Amino acid sequence: MQSVVRALLLVLPALVLAPLAHAGHGAERGADLTAAIDDVAERGLGIAEPMVFDLVCDLGAPRGTAEVNALAIIPLDGADPSVWEIAPEFEYAVADGFALELELPIEDGELESIKVAVQGTFGRRGRFIHGTQFIAERLLHDDAWDLALLYVPGYRFDDTWSTISLIGVGALVGPDVEDELGALVNTTLFADVTDHTIVGVEINLAWVPGGATSLLLMPQVHFELSDSVDLQIGVGAIYLDGDGETGVPSPGSAIEGGLNVVPNGSGWYPQIAARLIYNF
Repeated sequence: MQSVVRALLLVLPALVLAPLAHAGHGAERGADLTAAIDDVAERGLGIAEPMVFDLVCDLGAPRGTAEVNALAIIPLDGADPSVWEIAPEFEYAVADGFALELELPIEDGELESIKVAVQGTFGRRGRFIHGTQFIAERLLHDDAWDLALLYVPGYRFDDTWSTISLIGVGALVGPDVEDELGALVNTTLFADVTDHTIVGVEINLAWVPGGATSLLLMPQVHFELSDSVDLQIGVGAIYLDGDGETGVPSPGSAIEGGLNVVPNGSGWYPQIAARLIYNF
């Protein structure tokens, strides 16, 4: 598994940053797309958000954008199926391209932590948009903080295909835990199959050198049920490799595919996940 992790750490950033090399090219074949992008620029080029590791509103969201949503994850094997993980959250853009989030991760009916996030948009160049995200999560059962700082690039290839990623570092710090610093890479490829349906594949990697590793693969479908309500559903699996201790999540709470307690040792554990979103 370590060789796979090393390969992913090399390949995933290359896949993420490859669109930068094309951001200034292809004008002769992208005039129609550029016009469409201009129509949705305030919504982050119309690029969907990853289901498990979502953004704080879309990149470039205009002031006043607000939503509430909740992510639920149910293990299908290797863990107690009665233990549901759910993370309700509220997101609000306090200024154009600048948004805040409050999230309350809950496991088996008990509040696990309090998480806040800040996201800013640097700007847009043609089909490319990018920003940054900072996450701080206060664990309630340990005297510890879970922190993450991420770069967020997004790129729309054409009317159908787009991608968005989060790349950075995460840290677990506090007197009740062993301090850890790890690499975080999340990237998702989307295809807009209809005006109201998007399919995607999300890959989420958290790696602590010399420590634990998690790798999440989550194929997903996004449905626009109405102007205000969206539903996202996915079935995938997470690989957990470690000593059974809590490690650097990816990032934020373990519900987002991080290094939670390994249920029955290292291995792959299938999951079903769903996120319900209400846009104001």
